[in-house]
Amino acid sequence: MMKSLFLAVALLFAVALPASAEEMVVSGYPVGEFAVKGNVDLQVRKLVTRLRALGKGKLAISVVGSADKTGKSDANDQLAEKRAVQVANVLKSEFPEAEVANWSVGDANNVRQVRVGFKFTALALPVQVQAPKRSPLMRFVGACLMCFGAALGFIFYIKKRAAKAKALAAAVETKHLVINGYKVAVELRGDGFWYSPFTGGSGQTIRRRELKDMENSIKGCLTKESFRSQVEALKRIGRITVVSKTA
Repeated sequence: MMKSLFLAVALLFAVALPASAEEMVVSGYPVGEFAVKGNVDLQVRKLVTRLRALGKGKLAISVVGSADKTGKSDANDQLAEKRAVQVANVLKSEFPEAEVANWSVGDANNVRQVRVGFKFTALALPVQVQAPKRSPLMRFVGACLMCFGAALGFIFYIKKRAAKAKALAAAVETKHLVINGYKVAVELRGDGFWYSPFTGGSGQTIRRRELKDMENSIKGCLTKESFRSQVEALKRIGRITVVSKTA
C-alpha cells in the first residue's frame, strides 16, 4: 500500500516540459522549380533528422513557401504554394501524427525558399525513487506529509490557472470588421495592439496599434494576390466569412 501511495505522489508531480520553437530554411531552388530533389531534398532530409531527434511529444509544423520576383505575381504565388506543399507532404509522410500547415507568401520576400517553423512539446516521465527504509510510523508520517504538500501545490496551481484565465479573458476585446464583402474578426489584446487573423512575410501575426490602421491592413490582405491562399484557408476554418457576393 505504501509503495502504491509513493508512486501516486510521484505521478502527481509529473509535469509538461517547456515547449521549444525553432525554424529552418530550405533554399537553393532553381528558377521555376518546386520539387523536393537534389540539394533541396538533402536539406529536407536534414530537417527530418533534426525533428526525429526531438523524440516523442507533440509536434506542430508550419511550412511557408516563397518565390522571387522573376515572372508575374500570380505565377510566383502558385510556385511558392507548390514549394510549400511539396515540403509539407514529405513532413506529413514522415510525421503522420504532427500538425502540419502550409501556405504561400508569393514573391513578397523576393527569395526562392521554404521556411519551416516547428514547435515541440515533450512530457517529462515520472522518476521512480525508492523510499528509504524507515520504521512503519516514519513511513506513514512521511507519506502523509507528501500527500499534504502535493494537495496544497495542486490547489495553488488550479487557483493560479483560474486567475490567469480570468485576467486574459477580461483583457481581450473582439470586433467584427466588414471589409470588401468579408466579415473579419480582430482582437484587442492585453498589450494594447489589435491582432488580425493574417500572418505577414515573417510568419508573425499582423498587428496594429490603431483600429483604423488594422482596417487598412486587412483591406490590403484581402486584395493582394500573395495573401489569397491565407484568405481561402481562413474562410475554410471560419475565421473569415463572406457577407457579400461582391467580395
